[in-house]
Parts: sequence; structure tokens; C-alpha cells
Amino acid sequence: MPIVLPESVERQLTSDNYQRDNPSCVTAALNDLGVRPSTAFVEFYSRFTGAVGSDTVHFELLDLCENGEDNILHLTQAAREHIGLAHRFLMLAPYGDGGFLILDTESDQVFYVDAEGGTDDVANGVVEPEATSFHEFLASYFAGPVDTPSVA
Repeated sequence: MPIVLPESVERQLTSDNYQRDNPSCVTAALNDLGVRPSTAFVEFYSRFTGAVGSDTVHFELLDLCENGEDNILHLTQAAREHIGLAHRFLMLAPYGDGGFLILDTESDQVFYVDAEGGTDDVANGVVEPEATSFHEFLASYFAGPVDTPSVA
């Protein structure tokens, strides 16, 4: 039985522009990354595609496996190569200030980190999570008014 996503997600992503046509890319991307994120993460990305904006925060949540190289798969792979990002983390979105939003696939917590050693602070338990689960993150992210699809 699929997990119930927050009502705010269901309400805001009703447009056909957000419906994923190829859920097999989700499994392929997660296999390429070598992670097993939470059921909420897999359910969200299997059903919906992005990038998706929010009225509650000032960044776009990237798609997992579509949109060329502007997605979680490529951003995570680049961060692993260039800054030594631990394999348990996924890069969900860059911030304009040089920081980024990451998901710890082992704890399911979502963190904001800066580009200067922030992932080490997360791994060492120094940084408090923005959300204690991906489900909680989605509820918060989509809490604002209905979003309009981004134009690619």
C-alpha cells in the first residue's frame, strides 16, 4: 500500500505538468546513487516530477532523474566527486547563498548546510535538521498557496 503523502502535496501538484511519466528512472537513479531512501521519498519521486517551487522557502526542489543535469542524481554525483559528500546524502536543492539542502538517507532527516564543511557538521551531529523526516519536509515545503509549474 502506498504511503499517504501530505495533503498539501496532493493539492499543489495536481497539474499534469508534475505527473511522472517514467517512474522507472527513479529506481535507476537510486541504484546509480547506491542509496535506499525512505518510502515517502520514493513515493514522492515515483509520482511527481519537478523542479518544484514553494511559496514557503526560496529555492526549488530538484527532480530526481529528469531535467538533464539539473537534478538530484547529477548534483549528488558531482558533490561526491568534488567535495567528498558521503554516500548516505542526497543533494535536494542548491541555495543562492552557496549552501544546499540535503537528505540523510539513513536517518531520513533533511538539513540545510553551507558549502564550507557543512556536510561534516551534519555527519558529526552538529547541525540540527530542518525536518526530522522527508514526509515532514514535504508538508512544510508545500504548506503555502498553490504553486505554478516551472517552465523548462
